[in-house]
Amino acid sequence: MRRIVSVLLFLVAAAALVVGVGKVSFLSPEKTLTASVSGGSQDAPVTLLTQSLRDATAGDAKVTVHAKGDFTAALGRAADVDAWVADAAANVVTGVDRKSHSFQVTHRNGVGTTPNPAGSDLWITEESHEGDWEASWTVPSQGEWTMLLATDGTSAAPMDISMTWDNPAAETGAKWRTALPWLIGGVLALALGALVLMSRPRRSRRRKDLATSPRRAARYAAETGQLPVVTPAVPAAAAAAAIPEGAEDPAALAPSVQAARAAAEAPHGADDTMIHPRLTGTDADQAPLPAEDAWGAQQGVAASESDPDADLDRVLQPWEAPTAETAELAQSAELPEAEQSDADQAEDDEGKDDDDADGPAAGAEDYTGHHRAPLDGDAAGERPARSERVSAQVAPRRRALRFGAAVVAAVGLVLPAGPAMADESTPASDASTSTSGSSEAPSTSASGDAQASAALPVILQAQLDRILKDVAAGATAGDKSKDVKDLQARFSGAALEVRKEYYAASAKGVKFSASPVQSIVAEPIKAAAVTTTTQWPRTIMVVTQATAADTPVVLTLEQLDARSNYKVISAVGMVPGVSFPGVALGSTGVTTQTDDASGLVAKPSEVLDGFSDWVGNAKSSWNDKFEASDFVTALREQLTAAQKANESEEQRAKNQMAFEADPSATRALSAPQGGSLVSGYVTATNTIAPDDNGTVSLTDQLQKLTGTKDKTTKKNLVVTYRMPVVFYVPASGSGEKIRLVAASFVLASASLK
Repeated sequence: MRRIVSVLLFLVAAAALVVGVGKVSFLSPEKTLTASVSGGSQDAPVTLLTQSLRDATAGDAKVTVHAKGDFTAALGRAADVDAWVADAAANVVTGVDRKSHSFQVTHRNGVGTTPNPAGSDLWITEESHEGDWEASWTVPSQGEWTMLLATDGTSAAPMDISMTWDNPAAETGAKWRTALPWLIGGVLALALGALVLMSRPRRSRRRKDLATSPRRAARYAAETGQLPVVTPAVPAAAAAAAIPEGAEDPAALAPSVQAARAAAEAPHGADDTMIHPRLTGTDADQAPLPAEDAWGAQQGVAASESDPDADLDRVLQPWEAPTAETAELAQSAELPEAEQSDADQAEDDEGKDDDDADGPAAGAEDYTGHHRAPLDGDAAGERPARSERVSAQVAPRRRALRFGAAVVAAVGLVLPAGPAMADESTPASDASTSTSGSSEAPSTSASGDAQASAALPVILQAQLDRILKDVAAGATAGDKSKDVKDLQARFSGAALEVRKEYYAASAKGVKFSASPVQSIVAEPIKAAAVTTTTQWPRTIMVVTQATAADTPVVLTLEQLDARSNYKVISAVGMVPGVSFPGVALGSTGVTTQTDDASGLVAKPSEVLDGFSDWVGNAKSSWNDKFEASDFVTALREQLTAAQKANESEEQRAKNQMAFEADPSATRALSAPQGGSLVSGYVTATNTIAPDDNGTVSLTDQLQKLTGTKDKTTKKNLVVTYRMPVVFYVPASGSGEKIRLVAASFVLASASLK
């Protein structure tokens, strides 16, 4: 039976090990999974692949787009893409049905056309393709991203899309997590089978001897031709209690007792093969009482109460002189049955079963009790010590246990080593970007929570670089051609007006000692304050400087809505000796502020009005709120000199200078260090009105601007100047003053009235 069980366990172990090894080799799942768009989808001008689709594929998917013509693939923040799509119809791919290997597509009803998405500043990356295109998704930044596919906005966007991604179940860690239970189970089954095969049936702690097995006694007599040892006669006290008066003691008539008495009379004792050596020379009446029997008197009494022949059998049990070990056994035998260990009780039960099989079942009714003769290895015919008997029983089990441990160790060495199980998570803070070449798709990022997304700058470095390159290219082209059309793509508001007036003056032949407008370069970027406010319009301020000898230029750019691009609304050189706050792209402390923002030394709108008053009046109430400025000091000196010349005896003209801020041009951004950056425009108007006998002298510039060849005029002369300015406004309670960071004074126009 043991062999059958062990064979079954070996078969189970082999099957489990084969399956376990197969889970990491020939039974492992497919390395990649593929999904595609099922047929029947409606046409729409845009197709959107959302962040949830990327998350469902662990972010390592490869997208293949099958198109018949040109199309644009762009990647942008999810909210920005939705704002750009607005009310247009769209097919939105939101996930993957793994069972059917198809995309989950939702169709949005709406307008059938959109603007051409190519060139939008909202896209972190943008690529144009024709025909089939394969791309990989990577992680550029925090936030939630959406991939947009579209043609020119008037025809249907591509919808023949398939996507392949790595199967998470085929990763090494996942395969080992699946295989380990099978491998461990196989090893355990193999070890258990070895234990079963090596184990032996348990034997009773109490040796079975010839006295308790008639069959063994008969076999011994037949093999040796000798009678077994005779048990001592029943003591007188016990016999008197067990035998009726007048009856003859059956033990006294037993052949073994007679032989014992004869042996006592012999000079050298009895034959050791006939009589137990310990009984040599001992009278039967001197035999110990049953209570002194090492097997326990209580057992004999209990047997006698239930069976009249039990006393005789009990008395005929073998006896040996008490030793320290047998006394210990006797004491343990006399303990209540409930106090015996489960192992001892099991051995006793097993011993009883064996006795039943060898005893009464053998049919020896006249059996009077026998003891085995000394066997080889018994010292002086004594029974083996208890420790030896226990060792003889435990040794096979120990060998089996050691064999099983060896099997487990051997199998563990043979099995391939599995990788350490680590917590697998995709870092969401990876800011790397991969957009090079036409073989890679626009990058995507791991999802972030709403608060993290709200704190992110509205554009990334790649977007800012692209925007500044377009701005610099447009400004360079416009300054060279003096054509305002070259500026319209990237300039707006007062910045466009300043260059437009400069181009108009240049067209009239006006000569300037220095360019009234600053040259714009895309790099290097010295500072960049990019708002994290997602509402439109969005504002950013950037400082660029071509070389150390050039004046740094502060650019203020604004995006009016999702479908518009950033345009320059202010471009002004920094004031010498003044610093711009150190703000780097990526700072989360930059937000868009309104004109009436509080918490500052002055509200942004008040700063422009206060400057208008302060620059024209040295005794203005704002004099203590602004830091001293060399630019303002020099401007005041020029204005004072011009006023004296106009009011001199030669000209006798009244000179009036007025400064007025343009409230529509004021923009404010909070600075991470505290305070705000405020940009705006101030218009300076100088009106020169001669008296009845006075005249006004006209310079060459004024002659060309007014369109007259006269060097003097009796008419009123109105000269207009543009003043783009940028301030740093400290927080209230900081103890600092408002600092003029950038400014210029540009001649815009002149007229005679």
